[in-house]
Amino acid sequence: MLSAEVGGAAELGELGKRLRGADKVYRKELRIGLNRATKPLKEQVKSELPVFLPAGYAKVMRKALKPKTVVRTGGLASVRIVASAKGRHKNRDVRALDKGTLRHPLWGNRDFWYAQKVRAGFWSEPMRDGRARVRAEVMDVIRTVNRRIVGGS
Repeated sequence: MLSAEVGGAAELGELGKRLRGADKVYRKELRIGLNRATKPLKEQVKSELPVFLPAGYAKVMRKALKPKTVVRTGGLASVRIVASAKGRHKNRDVRALDKGTLRHPLWGNRDFWYAQKVRAGFWSEPMRDGRARVRAEVMDVIRTVNRRIVGGS
C-alpha cells in the first residue's frame, strides 16, 4: 500500500474537535468535500500510468488500482490518499512498482518470477506535482466546514 499526505493536519485537528459535538451533517459534508478535492489527483495517477508502465500492464493496473482518501480528525490528524491494487492471487506490490520494479511470472508460470525495470514514480510523481493544488482545495473544504459549524448554518 502507498500513501501520500495532502496537508492541513493542524487545521483538520482543530476541526475534528468541533466535529465531535456537532451534527453528523458536517462530518458528511467534510468527507464529501475532501473526496471531491482529492479526486482529480487520484484520476491523474491513473491517467499517467502508460507513461510509467508497459502498455499492457498499465491497462491492468488502471483497473486494479484503488486510490482512496483517508481522513483522520483526532490525534494525529491527516488527509492522505492511499493506494492498493488487487491481483488475481494477492495484492500487487505497488510500493516496488513506484520504486521502478515490476515483478511478473514468465508467461504465466508462477514458479518463475522476473523483475523488470520500469520508470519509477507512477504514484509519487503525480502526488508531488499535484499536492499544492489539492492542499489548497482541502484547506478550502476544512475552512468552509469550520465556518458552518461555528456559524451554525
